[in-house]
Amino acid sequence: MTMGPRLDSICSLLCPGEVLADIGTDHGYLMVNILIKGLFQRALGVELNCGPMESARQTVREAGLHDRVDLRLGDGLTPLVPGEADALVVAGMGGHTICTILRNGVDRLAGVRQMVLQPQSAHPKLRRCLRGLGWKIADERLVTEDGRLYLVLSAVPGDSQPLSWEDEQIGPVLRRSRPPLYAAYVEQMITERKRIVRSMSKAVHPDHGRIRLLCDEMDRLKEQLE
Repeated sequence: MTMGPRLDSICSLLCPGEVLADIGTDHGYLMVNILIKGLFQRALGVELNCGPMESARQTVREAGLHDRVDLRLGDGLTPLVPGEADALVVAGMGGHTICTILRNGVDRLAGVRQMVLQPQSAHPKLRRCLRGLGWKIADERLVTEDGRLYLVLSAVPGDSQPLSWEDEQIGPVLRRSRPPLYAAYVEQMITERKRIVRSMSKAVHPDHGRIRLLCDEMDRLKEQLE
C-alpha cells in the first residue's frame, strides 16, 4: 500500500511505540501503513462519520490487521481512554479544528509522549495552542504533494520558550533549519496577505489600520527570506 509524500512524512516523524491513535483515520491507509512498517504494535482508529469508518474497516481487513486495530466511532479524542495510546496522529484537518480537538480532549492526552500533526491551515494558531497546552514543537517538515505545500510537525510534552511572532508564523524549527521549501512557505504567507490587502483596499470604507498591520507583517516575513 503506497502513500504520498504527506503521509510518508508523518511516518518519518513518528518515534516507534506500542499503541498509536489515529484521529480522523478516514480510509485507514496511514494507520495500516504504520503497522506494516512495524512502527507500532497496535493502533486505535477514530472516525467521526460512518462512511469513512466502513472504508477503514475494509482497509484493515484487506491488510489482515483486524486483530491489531481497534476502530472507534466518535468525535476527536472522546473515544480514547487516558493512558492507552503513547502516540497520536491528527492529519488532514484545519488548524482550528485540531486545536479544538486537543483542547476538548486534553485529559485524553495523559500518557501520550508524541503528537504528529498535519494541519491544512491556521499553522500559527496551532503552534500557539500547543504551547498553551504544555507541548513543545520538536520537529517540522515541509512537503509538496499534487502541487500543494504541506506542513507536518511533531510535538512532545514539555515547557517551551515563548514563541516570537516569527516563530509562530513560520515555525521555530523551520526558521533554524531552512529546508529547501522554506522560501516557498514564507512566500505563500506573503502572497496570502497581499490578496487580503487587495481585497480590503477595494472596500467602500477600507480598514486602513488593518491594511497597515498586514503590510508590516509582509515586511517582517520578507526579512525572514534574507
